[in-house]
Amino acid sequence: MRTRADPHRRRRALPERTPMNVTVARPITAPASRPVLR
Repeated sequence: MRTRADPHRRRRALPERTPMNVTVARPITAPASRPVLR
């Protein structure tokens, strides 16, 4: 039970902190990279 809660809690804490860091570091470092892909 602790091995299943570890990967689940580690995966939920990563995606929640990655979107904020990725949206702040991607739009600023890749402002023309998103428009080119879209």
